[in-house]
Amino acid sequence: MTSTPDGVPATPASAAPTPDAATPAPATSDAATPAPATPDTAAPILAVRDLERTYRGGVHALRGVSLDVPRGGRFGIVGESGSGKSTLVRLLAALDRPTAGTVTFDRRRIDDRRDRDLGFLRRRLQVVFQDPMGSLDPRMRVRDIISEPLGRTRGRDERVAELLEAVDLPADAGLQYPHRFSGGQRQRISIARALAPQPEVLIADEAVSALDVLVRKQILDLLTRLVDEYALTLVFVSHDLGVVRKVCDEVAVMRRGELVEHGPVDDVYDAPRHDYTRELIAAAPTLHGALSQPQRGRSFGDAAPVEPPGPEPPGPEPHGPEPHGPEPHGPEPHGPEPHGPEPQAAEPQSSESQSPESQAPESPDPESPDPESSRSEYPPSEKE
Repeated sequence: MTSTPDGVPATPASAAPTPDAATPAPATSDAATPAPATPDTAAPILAVRDLERTYRGGVHALRGVSLDVPRGGRFGIVGESGSGKSTLVRLLAALDRPTAGTVTFDRRRIDDRRDRDLGFLRRRLQVVFQDPMGSLDPRMRVRDIISEPLGRTRGRDERVAELLEAVDLPADAGLQYPHRFSGGQRQRISIARALAPQPEVLIADEAVSALDVLVRKQILDLLTRLVDEYALTLVFVSHDLGVVRKVCDEVAVMRRGELVEHGPVDDVYDAPRHDYTRELIAAAPTLHGALSQPQRGRSFGDAAPVEPPGPEPPGPEPHGPEPHGPEPHGPEPHGPEPHGPEPQAAEPQSSESQSPESQAPESPDPESPDPESSRSEYPPSEKE
């Protein structure tokens, strides 16, 4: 080992650090810090595993439900009333806790968290309920209802005006109260409030079930446009199979708290595997069935005439003799009526139509002369 004039040992040339050894290779740096974009995009935004919910009295609302909601997709949940759709929605939104199973949102469990730890979920997931009047505070103006999820952030008024325009409501609607609007307009207000915090997931729980057909179509078109415009993940819950097929890409069929079928909409509707799914599709009203229903009624009426043909009405018919025979109320107007004929028959008998024999004992008149006594009483008249 050599030393410098100052007495400091010199470093061998082979031990001196090289730039390649001191600076890690770019490949090593990329491997240590993986890019999160690809796995997050591929992973489902919502995942449910073996979910169960049992209420008091042993009522099983959900039984072992497992499903994945893809990010950016339109996922439909369909089933009859009491199938567990709304219970599943409440668990997806962390408004209730399951009896068993797990619920994850963007790889983070939400079923075991306290309400104060779910702030990230409230900003990224919003719900539009079935009854807008029940979910809107009647004491608040529309602008305050829409801006409530924003807190005290700047630009609230601009955001409210933008959302009112997005849901096709006039700008002055923010100054009104919910009771001043129709059902469809109130549902637009609910959608605007749900979009206020710029969520990633929008859950529509029977959002168009309480609306008429025309307004329902308008709200469905609005939801479709907003989902595309804001790049939302839509979870659409309904009992209307036609609506789910129009709006969604995938569908899950539920019955009595169980998931009986799940897959792409076209596969489930065109080739259902479960008997219950076939029954739902067969029971759904269609335009062809509505148009063919009157035709079936006319064919049955024409093919099964039971009444006799035209020439037979003069003869005995099933209902012919009854109008000409004694009717329940027919003879009474022509016979003795309760009040009409009796006074008319009693009046002439008491005054003019009664005979003298019948009148004498009732009202004897001493001044009225008897025919026989008059002849014996006045003999001079005869002599004269």
